[in-house]
Amino acid sequence: MPKQRTRQQILEQESKGKISLLLSDWILNDLPNDFGFDYDVRVTEINPEKPDKQLVTGLSFYIQLKSTDANCEDGFFQDLSVTDINLFLENSIPVVLVKYYSKCTTILYEIIHSYVWDVLDHDDPKWREDAGKRIKLTKKLDDLQRLKKEIQDVKIRIIRKLNYYNMGLGEGIPPSEYDSLRIKDLQEYKFKTLNVAFSEIKTGNEVRGIALLEEAYLSPNEDLLKFCASINLILQLNPLFPDNHKKIIRYSTEGIELSKKIGESEFVDFLKITICNILLVQNITKIGQLLFAKTISKKNKGDFSLFYDMDLINLYQLQEVINKKIQSYLENMIKHNNIQGLVFSSVTLMDTIIYQVQKFVLADEDYLKIETGHRRPFIDNFEKLLSLIKDENSIQFGYYKLAQYYYWICNYEKSEFFIQKAIEISTRLGYTNNLVAYTQLLDDIKNKKSPSDPRNRSPSNIDEVTFAQVREATIQSLELQGITIPTSDNAKEDQFADAIRLGLEDLDPSEYLKYCEHLRVAYLYPSMLGQNIGLPTLGPKVIWCKKYGAVEGLSLKSIFGWFIESTCKQCDMRKSRDKDWVCTWKTFEQITLDPEFQEFLKCKHEQETSSYKQARGK
Repeated sequence: MPKQRTRQQILEQESKGKISLLLSDWILNDLPNDFGFDYDVRVTEINPEKPDKQLVTGLSFYIQLKSTDANCEDGFFQDLSVTDINLFLENSIPVVLVKYYSKCTTILYEIIHSYVWDVLDHDDPKWREDAGKRIKLTKKLDDLQRLKKEIQDVKIRIIRKLNYYNMGLGEGIPPSEYDSLRIKDLQEYKFKTLNVAFSEIKTGNEVRGIALLEEAYLSPNEDLLKFCASINLILQLNPLFPDNHKKIIRYSTEGIELSKKIGESEFVDFLKITICNILLVQNITKIGQLLFAKTISKKNKGDFSLFYDMDLINLYQLQEVINKKIQSYLENMIKHNNIQGLVFSSVTLMDTIIYQVQKFVLADEDYLKIETGHRRPFIDNFEKLLSLIKDENSIQFGYYKLAQYYYWICNYEKSEFFIQKAIEISTRLGYTNNLVAYTQLLDDIKNKKSPSDPRNRSPSNIDEVTFAQVREATIQSLELQGITIPTSDNAKEDQFADAIRLGLEDLDPSEYLKYCEHLRVAYLYPSMLGQNIGLPTLGPKVIWCKKYGAVEGLSLKSIFGWFIESTCKQCDMRKSRDKDWVCTWKTFEQITLDPEFQEFLKCKHEQETSSYKQARGK
């Protein structure tokens, strides 16, 4: 019996002929049945230099072709399983559902991505819980330019949804499969590279993720995907690390220029805030250093606290200028209802606010009282902003930042409330990497371990702080600035490192004061480097006694050795302190208040202050 051709086969052949004719100006590539689609379409356009030739553009889409003999009066629709819809959505290339109606020789279509976002998500937010959905076809396939424009618009929306917001519609696809797919063509390569980067970051491999983002950023063509890569690089690089500052400013500056070329203005204010934020972090670091150095200078009865105040005034004025610029950019985003830009900007600024609390509260105990009132409006607005967005990834991260802030200002109740919410969302999203840090913070909150809490300061009275503890705090301050603490080995070839090593070495005068009760030690004034990094003992020092006068130099160890050899060994008045004697700020202050030593210092400071003013052009 001869083989028979079914009506469905005839109908499929007829529909393929119709679609081939309609799209004859473009390139239609037949796809195998197991690929999941019927056609891969490449959009072409006329070559303006050679009108008889066509240019193959980077714009492409898939077609899922259906056909039917059903009556047109019954309506135009196609039933799809939710599994198929999700499969279509996982593609970075738009998928067009096309259906041929033989009874009225009509071809209708819908672009699946835009149909889901604009119709299904709006009319039935829980559609993914069903087995299938009916897609209503409303667009007639008779205008290629209109279809091209719609494909372009959907492509931009796909890129935004997958890459701006780091949501990953294709999270169900393992990164290894993305790696094999991302070489298809330049656009697809960049797109898949970004998705692999996001997958790596979400699983805790930030180094690999950032490397892939940089790979996408450095790929050819200044397009939307390059812009997406720059935005996400900025979000991944920690602005509190000085080594990242140049990169962040570069990505932000180039991002602003790129946004003009591609006509994308949504994140321009965020990029401007990012640049301001780096300047703000640098300014806060300097203020924190000066506050700490000023505290030490005051305790040492140094007259140079006056010059710390002069520099602090300049820094506070600069901070006010930066804050006003940031405020104007925030207001512009509010004016244009730019919620996503506000979220990104606010989270970035939250990091800086927390950093400022960390830097200032350890240098000035009164700062905590100022901070809790001064920051209230911004924090309240940030909480309200989180209630307006739907992206749970951004929400949980925002809650984490709020928890950190309230932890540092010792509001443990609010801090625990927000970290519990962050843990709840992260657990639901499967972000196991986040949970490690979140759980640790929760433990610290429950145990009330905030470093700002007076109960956790041992001792809380700076008068009782030993010089060993001052040295430890200074090392912590330097490390927060990204400065590697030098050792005798790594400082030999580095003048900068050797100076820091010397300053740290001279931070504790205990052994010199222990040698004889009649010895006095003073730190005259910090060098410019010492002032800039908050190391006040990096500068001239003096050792003095009533009988033999003073010797001055840059190293206490060196001048002490010379002083002993030239004077102390011959002195019959020497009286050692007890071997268990500990030098605190209070005891150091009492020793320094020796009237004759103060008279000596007064004369010395008058000379140095005059020289200092002349050097600064005052």
